Amino acid sequence: DKDPAELIGLRDSDILDDVTAERCYEVDYQVITSNQAVTGIEREATMPTGNLKWCRVSKFPLKNKLVVHFSLLL
Repeated sequence: DKDPAELIGLRDSDILDDVTAERCYEVDYQVITSNQAVTGIEREATMPTGNLKWCRVSKFPLKNKLVVHFSLLL
């Protein structure tokens, strides 16, 4: 497990297997394009070590003053 500070600037594909990272990307895209939060997603994730973990994820779109999406809050 990583310290949360070590995760800053990493992509899903840096810490998850390709299939899980792609599923995360699809949800991120949905949240940003719909401007709607997604809450309580439960999923299994394969870590680079091969360990399986279950997570519950909620994602919220973040916008700046110009209403430009620039991030997701997980």
